[in-house]
Amino acid sequence: MKDKLFNTERKRLAAKAAFTTLLTHPGWLLFEQVTKANIEVVKRIILKGGIPEDELNGYRKKLEAYEEDLNCPRVILKNFDPVEGEKIDLDPYPTKKELREKRSQPKG
Repeated sequence: MKDKLFNTERKRLAAKAAFTTLLTHPGWLLFEQVTKANIEVVKRIILKGGIPEDELNGYRKKLEAYEEDLNCPRVILKNFDPVEGEKIDLDPYPTKKELREKRSQPKG
């Protein structure tokens, strides 16, 4: 299935504008403040120590999730910018050529 959200230049430009605007929206700015505060709390808990390993791993995952949430719009925006000499391809599925190349590589 082809990606229908960003399959035209017009849709990509509209999405880029929407995510750029999102970064300055009061709701997003508040979300950032709350998420940054949560990050600080989790960091303090991790650094304090004395936590069982399974609980510590849970806090580490939580920290990673908060950081991903905080960076999400910027990561999406970055994906809209082509690397020099590279065409933007937001289609998550490999082409027939890519599949053939992958299948022809030795396993191991």
